[in-house]
Amino acid sequence: MIAALLVAAATALPEGDPAPGRRSPGELVRDRPYALHGPKTGRPLPLLVVLHCFGCPAELLPAQLGLTRRDDLLVAVPRGHLDSRGWPFWNASSACCDFDRRRPDDVAYVRAVVEDVKAKRAVDPRRIFALGFSNGAYLAHRLACEQADVFAGIVSIAGAGTDGPCRPALPVAVLQVHGDADEVVPLRGGKLGGGLPRGGDAPAVFETLAAWARRDGCGDLGEAHDLQLSPGVRARATEWRSCAAGGVAFWRVPGGGHNLPLRREFGELALKWLLDRARR
Repeated sequence: MIAALLVAAATALPEGDPAPGRRSPGELVRDRPYALHGPKTGRPLPLLVVLHCFGCPAELLPAQLGLTRRDDLLVAVPRGHLDSRGWPFWNASSACCDFDRRRPDDVAYVRAVVEDVKAKRAVDPRRIFALGFSNGAYLAHRLACEQADVFAGIVSIAGAGTDGPCRPALPVAVLQVHGDADEVVPLRGGKLGGGLPRGGDAPAVFETLAAWARRDGCGDLGEAHDLQLSPGVRARATEWRSCAAGGVAFWRVPGGGHNLPLRREFGELALKWLLDRARR
């Protein structure tokens, strides 16, 4: 979503789904290929689906976070449709980022990606997660709401929750990472900034997390502590206590903007947080 990252390199991607909800999983994956990283082994491995930001190259985020060359993890990297400007996007909420109203069924597509990975590799079904940045974070929240039978947990970086119904079939672990000076996705909710088209209102981040805490049967909010996310990036980390299942945490970066300079160290922390909350 940051101007410096906007590209139109994925011109081979389809521009929209002409019949949302009417394509088979195989057709969805054939029409929109994804990248898959990780070893071929008979040992079931965790699967992390990484979701790019609006207008960003799909492979940028997993490479930046050091996720693509691990021997203990499968990483699937799907790609959004192209909008009228040639920028890839996810249809995640009314706020972000299907600005042309093309309405592709990205929830069905991501689920099809997961099923395709499971057909090719040994996947531990208790450890399937999603991690997204910005527009991808919006989609991660939507997946947690609508595909809780698939995803045990999500990491949302500089995104916000869905504005649609959220009735997950199972508890989902949710980690939110957000700069409190985010100029694109405001911490307190409202319209997107950064010169983006005006859609629906983004929900407030804390309200989104409080709702997840209720869904996961959590108690009160614990004390905040400092956490080093990456060199030069420190957060105030809080977590809801005594969750019946799942878990909810907020890593707030004081003074942090939208494009937080997160690197491999953050990738390790976020992945550990998810793996510690695998389904039993």
